[in-house]
Amino acid sequence: MMQKLQQDAFKIFMAGVRAVAPCKLTLEALKVSRDKLFIQDKEYHLNHNVHVVAFGKAVFGMVQAVEKVLGSHIVQGVASVPIGTQNVSETISSTNYQPFRQTTESSCSSNGNKIEIIEGAKDNFPDENAQRAAIKIMKIAESVKENDILLVLVSGGGSALLPLPVSEILLEEKNQTTRILSKKGASIVELNTVRKHLSRIKGGKLAQAAYPASVITLILSDVLGDPMDIIACGPTVPDTSTKRDCLEIVDRLNARLDLPVNVIKYLSSEFDLRNTVELDFSHVNNIIIGNNTVAVDGASWMAKKLGYDVIIHDISVSGESRDVGEFYARLISCEGEKQLSGGIKEIGASEKALCILGAGETTVSVHGNGRGGRNQELALAAAIEMNKFSMKRNYLLLSAGTDGQDGPTSAAGAYAFPNMITMATAQGLNAMMYLKNNDSFSFYTQFENGEYLVNTGLTGTNVMDLHVLLSS
Repeated sequence: MMQKLQQDAFKIFMAGVRAVAPCKLTLEALKVSRDKLFIQDKEYHLNHNVHVVAFGKAVFGMVQAVEKVLGSHIVQGVASVPIGTQNVSETISSTNYQPFRQTTESSCSSNGNKIEIIEGAKDNFPDENAQRAAIKIMKIAESVKENDILLVLVSGGGSALLPLPVSEILLEEKNQTTRILSKKGASIVELNTVRKHLSRIKGGKLAQAAYPASVITLILSDVLGDPMDIIACGPTVPDTSTKRDCLEIVDRLNARLDLPVNVIKYLSSEFDLRNTVELDFSHVNNIIIGNNTVAVDGASWMAKKLGYDVIIHDISVSGESRDVGEFYARLISCEGEKQLSGGIKEIGASEKALCILGAGETTVSVHGNGRGGRNQELALAAAIEMNKFSMKRNYLLLSAGTDGQDGPTSAAGAYAFPNMITMATAQGLNAMMYLKNNDSFSFYTQFENGEYLVNTGLTGTNVMDLHVLLSS
């Protein structure tokens, strides 16, 4: 039975991933009729005047769609994508998700070669290749004229793939800042607020460089609530924050003494204290084309197809990974039945197979020196908590990142089920010690030879994480 639940959970997860296939979403957003481009309620004149820049984990599929739709109207372009992106098999086309069968990733194949693809940001950290791409992207933005269109394709992971630090700091100093703040539990909003102010291209600066050309930005969101100024650090969105806000974040995380001296010095300087919200962005059209709501809808469709009653718990899950994992575990205990209203009260009483879906992005406060990611840590904490209760039914939790990469590991996430810890203990594995050392990847790699890691490879999309809790 556990194997069946594991198979079903994976199918449900992959249906959610495929629902946010970047090519499909981009094709739906772009409508061309003769020499006119229509996006939502706006119309643009096409005359071999489109310049494309792209950055993020999901933009390769978006680029393919753009090349297919706009063809000869594209003058030039650069896309900054993660290492290995061009070798990714069509992962998100492998799930039989019928509502989107007409617009799979494979339908985006094109013969376009005007958009240069540059791979970088190993382990999701900026590197020289990503910086080289960022320099080229900025040069394109600076080169466009009034009658040109700068088409900007953005997805999660764009922050690491568009590094262009201010001249006062080095790329490695910016990387150190990100690593330190991440280990101290900074949220994505806090991280990207700081990163914007350490950049020459983010926080609306890319759009300003292209003024007065028309700027169209298609965004695949990986941030709770879809704040466009935070996704990939908002290169085409007005920035309402200031350096003072950055210092408040640093102090709130007690990180001032840990950050590079040049970073603190720059953030403390009196220059450029204003934000960019006062500048002219009338030439910019920023559009969200996909988010985790779309992914949850896809997962829900598959769960119902497999015979599960579906309850959508929350699409904005946040907080410490361990706490969230424990929460999911308590949902299936007798105490957990009373924690949420509606259908969740009926978990224990229902005779039907049940699927509870959650989505969002948790955080990990790193205290150890192990390897893992927020999804694997969430799953391990859930398994440890499940071990405390006597279960009347079969349960399984999947927690995984829609991008196929959980932290600096090869896995997308992991599974948890009630007797996992008992089995692990029999194999000589102390689950609690692995959790304390933030070493969930090592635990799951050794437990049952890695059978309960979620392995997808890079998926080519990114809308945060999905949580699938099944009972039968």
